[in-house]
Amino acid sequence: MSNTMGEKLKQARIIKGLTVQQVSEKMINAGYKKASIKTIYSWECGNSKPAPDYFLELCDIYEIDDILTEFGYKKTESPSSSDELSTSFELFQNLKPEKQQEAINFMKFLASQQENN
Repeated sequence: MSNTMGEKLKQARIIKGLTVQQVSEKMINAGYKKASIKTIYSWECGNSKPAPDYFLELCDIYEIDDILTEFGYKKTESPSSSDELSTSFELFQNLKPEKQQEAINFMKFLASQQENN
């Protein structure tokens, strides 16, 4: 099993039976202008990582519903410093509005799960 983000993205693309060119076209048609074939190869090779909104769009294309499990999320302590909170907020602000709503919905889901435990 692959263990880097790029390897997992490549594996998901192959499982879906898509070429890099097809993924690039889907991304560009969805409004993601910086999703050339070269860029997607760079993500898959681990030379770079997609921005959060691009990453979420790729997960939509590949029908990855459980991103946390698929990409090896390990529960950590809550952000303890203002730097971590600032970074999280900056990432959120860089998302497209529809992806911000998805993030908010996911945080609500996590909060509801915590209440149930």
